[in-house]
Amino acid sequence: MTLLGVVPLAAAADGDGAVLENLGHDVRVNWTTLSLEVDGVDWRTGAQTWQTVEQLARRRIDAAVRQAVGSVPVTGGARVADLVADEALGEAIASRIPRWEVTEATYGTSGRVELHATLSLQDLLKPWTLQIASAADSGPPDPAWPTGLVVDARGLGVEPAYAPRLVDVDGRPLYAGELREDRAVQRAPYVFVTDPNHPAAAVAGTKPLSVRATDTRHSDLVIGRPEDASRILEIAGPVLSRGAVVVLTDAMD
Repeated sequence: MTLLGVVPLAAAADGDGAVLENLGHDVRVNWTTLSLEVDGVDWRTGAQTWQTVEQLARRRIDAAVRQAVGSVPVTGGARVADLVADEALGEAIASRIPRWEVTEATYGTSGRVELHATLSLQDLLKPWTLQIASAADSGPPDPAWPTGLVVDARGLGVEPAYAPRLVDVDGRPLYAGELREDRAVQRAPYVFVTDPNHPAAAVAGTKPLSVRATDTRHSDLVIGRPEDASRILEIAGPVLSRGAVVVLTDAMD
């Protein structure tokens, strides 16, 4: 397609190592940026203005977001649709669904208008994240603690979710994405990457604890070594609640 113009409205955040899950109909979840990505296309015909065509493309995006967002996994047992149906959380989360933003617009000389839009899952799920959040502590982290956690789950067929559980071999929860209140308003509990050198993996800090997941149970990640499980349970409150967990996984089909 010959381009009349490409208008980037935000820098691309994928890069090599991003984990993308295709939901169909030009919609995907980016589990690295924790966002729903949607493409909307329409064509200029007759006397239509570019603004009119762009508005039609925006309507396509809005319809696609509303249709797809409910299927996004939040935990191993709940999706966005379940939270929208919740009496306490539903209205707050539903009101955030229209907050998607156009990050790139492409205008072709053939009359084609293509928009790329994203909906932040961190912003969408903030009411739920705050509901499960712990009180903020007043002190700085102990320099003796790890700066975060890297869980190598490659080769296990991970099913990403916004807040999966880390469990031991007996299914006892070690960490389930509970953030401190002050962190819950600004970041997500987990980041998924295929490459440990991806910039998004920096949330685990310079001295993370690295462990290997030995199994998955839906979205739960099983930590097989008892010493690793004990250490995760120990740092869950002071370290992981700051939003410092990176999951290494395979690229999704």
